[in-house]
Amino acid sequence: STHCISSAASDVYKRQQLAVRTSGSADAPRGSRSDVAIAWDQSWALCCLLQSAVERLHQKLLAEPVVIVDETRWPLLGAKGRKKTKNWFVWALTAKGGVVYRIQKTRSTEAGRELLRDFAGTAVADGYVVYESIAKDGSMRIANDWCHVRRKFIEAEVSSSNAVPFLDDIGELLSLIHI
Repeated sequence: STHCISSAASDVYKRQQLAVRTSGSADAPRGSRSDVAIAWDQSWALCCLLQSAVERLHQKLLAEPVVIVDETRWPLLGAKGRKKTKNWFVWALTAKGGVVYRIQKTRSTEAGRELLRDFAGTAVADGYVVYESIAKDGSMRIANDWCHVRRKFIEAEVSSSNAVPFLDDIGELLSLIHI
């Protein structure tokens, strides 16, 4: 099922609600609701109202012949008593007409499958192995983006001058598409 916010954010919401119900906020008398709790409630209500629209947008993007997918780390900051920062991951799916973001606990193949579902076109990706893993069944094609390819040639340039012509060609290609 589609969730209007990530399960990780939902967990934070539930913990925060429990804290407010049992002790109130530090700024408010016992039993009163804090501004944070009210903001969470309003955000949750808005999210639930928009859930069906977000799902329709997700389906529309998955029907496009070409999509761009990416994922990046989103650190959970400010957790008291935590020495190591916990990471969530933001997954993005974009195509003509919109962008859908999903916050997941991992960068796993399952998280990628949840975003891409039954997509059957070409996914432009950054070379992350999850996308190749999802495409193994032949349902979609992967096109690695030139920016990430270029980065690998820059790394290779340190040890090999053979990378220079490729960097020149990629630079010319990118200038044609105005990146």
